[in-house]
Amino acid sequence: MKGKLNVNQVFAMPGNAPLYLKPPAYYRDCPILMGVFKGNPDGIIETIPDNLDLVTLGDNKPLFLYFQAYYPFSSLYGSYNEVVLAPLVLYQNQPHLFISYIYVDNDAALTAGREIWGFPKKFANMKLEIKGESVEASLERPTGRKLISAQMRIERQAKLEELQSTGIGSSPTLLLKIIPNPDAESKPSIELVKVEVKMMPRVSTSDNSLELWTGKLLLNFVEESLTDPLFKFGPVELVSAYFGRFDMILPPGKVIYKYI
Repeated sequence: MKGKLNVNQVFAMPGNAPLYLKPPAYYRDCPILMGVFKGNPDGIIETIPDNLDLVTLGDNKPLFLYFQAYYPFSSLYGSYNEVVLAPLVLYQNQPHLFISYIYVDNDAALTAGREIWGFPKKFANMKLEIKGESVEASLERPTGRKLISAQMRIERQAKLEELQSTGIGSSPTLLLKIIPNPDAESKPSIELVKVEVKMMPRVSTSDNSLELWTGKLLLNFVEESLTDPLFKFGPVELVSAYFGRFDMILPPGKVIYKYI
């Protein structure tokens, strides 16, 4: 008896009941904490492909984005948390964010991110919440080993132009997509993928202002880890920080360079 699965019509595994569907993915009303920092060039540069250049402010300290979000709704993956470390880089003299580290707590978001775009997602425990007068965030992997602790105190509402001037929400994202060969001996497929994530602050229904705030942000790499060496990005110096509620669209990506 022959199988009935038409392999010409499948998109993801398993072919008859895929873990995720085709993008785009839509996100709504997401609290997001972000900070642009100067970091340690020696620790950051080892995560960047050799055809990209790090962006600095003239003092040889590269810029990177710390991004932590809770997604209460996404059209393809449900709800989940996410943490990202993304240096600002130049590709063909244009600014981009390169994803060095990214963590989630949702299997569909993890698998789709790795398989479709090449987001180097790992499963972890994280939390983003408002406690007292501050926004508190943390990342653990494995549970009990705290990799990141962050705290922001909101000072005032921010303008969209402030956010965009940092490259957040206006710079395309780059991923190094690595697909191992099944025989484990041949070279993997390695590609540079570009995706244009669309991200906008929500508008308050009370006064029509943007739900976007700025203030001071403390970011600490608490414990060192051999499997997740985020601590090498430090010590850090804050450039700017934002907290707000956002809508986002994660569209399909595009391969822009083939290494192997």
